[in-house]
Amino acid sequence: MTKIKAVVSILLIMSLLFGFAACGKDKKGTDETTTAADTTAEETTAAIEDTTAATDETTPTGETQAPTEATTAGTGETQAPTQGQTQPPANSKFPIGTDKAAIVNFYNTAANAVKAYKGPLKVTRKSGAWTSIEKFDVPLIGGQVRKIAEEKLPNDWATAQPKTLSFNNGVAKDGDKDRTLQYFMPPEDKPFVSQLTADGIKSAECKQEGANAKVTIILVEESSNNLDFIPPHHSKCADTLALSSADLDPFTIKDATVTYKGAKIVAVINEAGQLLKLTIEEPAYITGKVGYGSLTFPAALNGGYNVDISIQW
Repeated sequence: MTKIKAVVSILLIMSLLFGFAACGKDKKGTDETTTAADTTAEETTAAIEDTTAATDETTPTGETQAPTEATTAGTGETQAPTQGQTQPPANSKFPIGTDKAAIVNFYNTAANAVKAYKGPLKVTRKSGAWTSIEKFDVPLIGGQVRKIAEEKLPNDWATAQPKTLSFNNGVAKDGDKDRTLQYFMPPEDKPFVSQLTADGIKSAECKQEGANAKVTIILVEESSNNLDFIPPHHSKCADTLALSSADLDPFTIKDATVTYKGAKIVAVINEAGQLLKLTIEEPAYITGKVGYGSLTFPAALNGGYNVDISIQW
């Protein structure tokens, strides 16, 4: 019995020794694993820091690199780069941002060069008048008299057809007639297209459209109590009213006031200073007392004269 106890005691002691040995081995393995993991983490952190440093050296903080190629927006779709000009740079030959005098002078030079040109030139022109009766208070027979007046008034702008003539040395064939540039370009039969000055201008603007300049000029308002009134500024750039008693028959007008409400000129001029397009809208307003037989009644008319021209050099 004593021997058995001794043997059991020895076995217990041996098992405890093996247990301690195993525990020591496991702890050592754990320490090695932990050390390896720490080493790997340190190496990864260092690699990230190296990459960040390399990126910082390539692109300074706060700066964004512009795309050098088109950006792909989806499968088969490509977007153009957002950078780049959408139209040519401003042309220093155009009086953009200058005063009325400079813009008017720029327009005058280009416009007058057309009538002075002796080479081949193709000009397309549409022109006509428009009128509407605003007031026509005729007692008793107003409807009949109004109809007569409407038939007398010029109103051909809406139905006017453009005409194209080819000029050489300032002359073109128009059927069996010879037409000159001085006649075909406004004002008719004048040696100039425009002699405008800054004092006759309400506003003037020049802006670039593509490679060309677009000039827009608004004239000042001019009025008179004379039906034969020739407005000093409008007559320098456009055809004006030319009414006679024969044009008005069977009507007469007394105490008339004629007002040119400020013509609008729009011109397109290329960088060579050549006029390409010209539009003139010249509104007028007439008030007065109209006589018809023994009747006299107040009347008011709106009207105007329009010209639309394109030129091929």
